[in-house]
Amino acid sequence: MKYFFTCLLSLFVLQFSIQAQATKKSAQKFGLSVIQSFFDHNCDYMFDHFDSSIKSIQGGQTVTITPDTRKKFCEQNPLRTGVPVSYTLYQENYAPKVYTPAELSQKFPEWQTNIQLQAGDYFFDGGHPVAAGNTRMFKTNSMARFAIRMVGGEWKIIAI
Repeated sequence: MKYFFTCLLSLFVLQFSIQAQATKKSAQKFGLSVIQSFFDHNCDYMFDHFDSSIKSIQGGQTVTITPDTRKKFCEQNPLRTGVPVSYTLYQENYAPKVYTPAELSQKFPEWQTNIQLQAGDYFFDGGHPVAAGNTRMFKTNSMARFAIRMVGGEWKIIAI
C-alpha cells in the first residue's frame, strides 16, 4: 500500500512538473511574440495585451491604461535607430529568459518586491544578451522585460 501511494504521488509530481514546463514555454512563446511585434512596428499587439492597469518594474507604481496612454506608448519605439536591427539579429544576440516568481525573487529581488508576482505569473526577460559586447537592439532593455499573467485564457502584460 505504501508503494502504491508513493507511485501515485510520483505521478502527480511528474504531471505537475510537465504542466508547469508547458506553461513556462507558452509564456516564452508569448514573450517572443511581443518582441517580434517591435520589429514588425506593431505597437498595437503589445498594447492590446496590456492588462487594464500595469505596474512599473522599477518603482512599483500602477498606471491605468487609457486611450491617451496608448497614443503615448505607440509614439515610442524601443528599438535603436541608426543601426540595422531585425528579429533575426535579435535571435542571434539575445537569450530570453522566463522566470517564475520564486526565480525572480532570487535573481531580481527588488523587482519581485515591486511587482509582487503570484503563482502562475511569469517574468519575461527579453533583454538578456547572449554575451557581453553583442549588438544591442534596444534603446533600453526595460521594454524587453515584462511580467505576464494568464487572464481569461490569454497572456496579459501586468508589469513593464
